Amino acid sequence: MIISVFITNAHTKPLLCRQYTPTLSKAQLESLLTTFASLHTPPNSSGSGAGASTTTTNTASLGATPSATSTAKSSSHQSYIEINEFRFVFVRCEDVYLGLISDKYSNIIEDLDTLQLLSRVLKDTIEKVTPDNVIDFSFEVMFAFDELISLGYKENLSLDQVRTILEMDSHEENLHNLIQQTRMEDAIKEGRKAAKELAAKKREYKRKGLDPESFRTGISSRDSSHITSMSGNMSSSGFDSDSSSIGSSAMEDSFNKRVGSIRSESDSMSGFGSTSASNQSSRQTIQKKAPFKPKTISIKKKGGAKSALVQQLTETGEMESDDEEVETGAADQAPIPEAAVPLNQKSVHVKVEEGVFAEVSREGGVNSLEVKGEMFLTIADPEKTNVELILKEDRNSSFTCKTHPNIDKRRFNKENIVALKKGKSNFPTNLTLKILTWRLQKEDEGVLPISVSCWPSESAKGMSVNVEYELIHEEMTLENVQIKIPLPADASPPEVSNVETGTYKYDRHSNSLTWTLETVDGEHADGSIEFDMVGASNDGAFFPLQISFTSAQTLSGLEVDHVNMLDEDKEGEVEFSQEITLNTPEYSIA
Repeated sequence: MIISVFITNAHTKPLLCRQYTPTLSKAQLESLLTTFASLHTPPNSSGSGAGASTTTTNTASLGATPSATSTAKSSSHQSYIEINEFRFVFVRCEDVYLGLISDKYSNIIEDLDTLQLLSRVLKDTIEKVTPDNVIDFSFEVMFAFDELISLGYKENLSLDQVRTILEMDSHEENLHNLIQQTRMEDAIKEGRKAAKELAAKKREYKRKGLDPESFRTGISSRDSSHITSMSGNMSSSGFDSDSSSIGSSAMEDSFNKRVGSIRSESDSMSGFGSTSASNQSSRQTIQKKAPFKPKTISIKKKGGAKSALVQQLTETGEMESDDEEVETGAADQAPIPEAAVPLNQKSVHVKVEEGVFAEVSREGGVNSLEVKGEMFLTIADPEKTNVELILKEDRNSSFTCKTHPNIDKRRFNKENIVALKKGKSNFPTNLTLKILTWRLQKEDEGVLPISVSCWPSESAKGMSVNVEYELIHEEMTLENVQIKIPLPADASPPEVSNVETGTYKYDRHSNSLTWTLETVDGEHADGSIEFDMVGASNDGAFFPLQISFTSAQTLSGLEVDHVNMLDEDKEGEVEFSQEITLNTPEYSIA
């Protein structure tokens, strides 16, 4: 049983000690370390050497009498000292001594094996093992040792497994961080857009010869068309900036129109375009506040029970709460944008996302392959809700598609058009709707846009590895292509001898080599990288390879060609924006 693991400097001064059994107190453990310092003979001292044996009297050991004796034996690799009921097993590790304390009845062969693994873990955790580095990385060393020893017994773990445990790489955490980063970027874009709109409004006011301050208060009757509601379906009534009061009836009518618009959109979502007669019967009232002040308008809204959809939109920040107090018109406040819309996004926006899930055999062939995709539609302009989406003709017929229940499936299959069924009203506004999904399961490597192969072979120094890629679909352009190659734990860092294109990076912590290619297209359809691993002997240690990339082209070809209006008085094409993303959540070669 292992009682404790300790690290000392070259003069046997303790730097770190970790106890794994509760049998000893702190004072007793310190006494044992003092005994070790007094009994240990440095290798360069007289009388020491391989196979040397000494006997000395110990008066400071735990539970020892003045006549207690100890025996020390050493070899060129490990040394041990036995005293009373305890045994010190230690080894020189660069500039420090690494040792463990066990009871005298412990299996010394297992203790030596544990000590060897602890030494490898220590060297892997600290790049250069010196007393100062041991103190600086003491917690990292203790955490690594804790994974190997539990309650005095060695765990059946390898160095690679300890590395994986210490990494604590969480997919959920990475996804959360990515979402937070995306929200921050959207907020920055939103702020820039608001600032540009505010500057444009001020320039327009100056061009018309108006006072820019009247735009900031938002209460000039000469330009009431600039004041709009959240839904964009109504304009608030204007009034002169020098007036001292406002009619409650005009405010109430304006507010009721706004609430009716919001409820009609939310109720239409429940049927994906169906209408509800109950919306006309609900009437919102306004609570009157103190007499109007020119610089501030305060409106307190009251509402009844909210639908589940409205409550959800309120919690996510996409809709204002019916119970909050809204203040507008402060002269020292700029208007706050109500929705985060990218600068290049049109009022009709289509988003296409497609992912590749693949596991390819190192010897060729596909173990599993699945491609999934989704299409989303967002309409911000209420006047463009009655539209149809015409898809491109060159889509891949091998994919199995599913449309939303309210989408006309017959027109999609025969005419390649995404439109609502007859009898359904228009698409709702300011909501992202999933209108189409598709999927492909096929064990055919030709479906993948890129092929990667790894060829490890024996060399005089160890292993020589050649990794190459080939673009199968030359009409596609792949960006940010990364090929991550695991490396053997018992070998030296890779020595890259040739790389045709791209850059590479060796990560010592994860013990891997990442080859990065910014762009892979028809002009850069193939390439390779060669490196040597001194001391490596197992070609299986270079697998599985992890491949990732992004592209603005899909494998299914499901993309929107153009959008048409269906209203008789507004027939014709509608300007729209489209965002297409192809990525690889899971793509490996094993």
